[in-house]
Amino acid sequence: MNEPYTDIQVFGFHGCKKEVKDSLLSHQIHFEGSKNPWDWLGDGIYFWENDFQRALNWAANYHKEEGAVIGAKIKLATCFDLANSVSRQFLPIAYEDMVSLYAVEGLQLPTNINPKNHAGNTDDLVLRFLDRAVMHHLFNTLLPQAQPDVKYGTVRAPFQEGNELYPGSRFFEHDHIQICVRDLACITELFDPEN
Repeated sequence: MNEPYTDIQVFGFHGCKKEVKDSLLSHQIHFEGSKNPWDWLGDGIYFWENDFQRALNWAANYHKEEGAVIGAKIKLATCFDLANSVSRQFLPIAYEDMVSLYAVEGLQLPTNINPKNHAGNTDDLVLRFLDRAVMHHLFNTLLPQAQPDVKYGTVRAPFQEGNELYPGSRFFEHDHIQICVRDLACITELFDPEN
């Protein structure tokens, strides 16, 4: 499924607290993957691809005056790229398989929602509980069966978010490409984009 052109290097930007950024740059700590139940691309370290400003805005909003951004060179390596039709075709299969399993277990499917205080576009559904469950099922059940020798180091996907840029537009104020790094070896360099 991996296309050869995905084995490229890109720049990613990660919003965090200033003390975390400084500790990462000085190698006092290492990245730890996020495992939040709304992390839509699954477990890993999340970056905005080539979008320092979006990472800075997020960090300032989330961490206020302590917000900062760390930059990374990321080798996509074996990338599950949801901007690619070949990768996207696996999601409905994973979803249907998950629906069947949930039905057998008598479980209710998770849903994508907005947080209670969400001030943006009501269509954003930024808490991606369903998408995370589908990706988790895909990476932990279906792909290991279908491709036992393939290890995906990164997941990449476009994300529409925010209000339309002008009436009738399908461009939105916070559109971006997000990268989830599943394998730390894919981060080849860290740097300070604010200096």
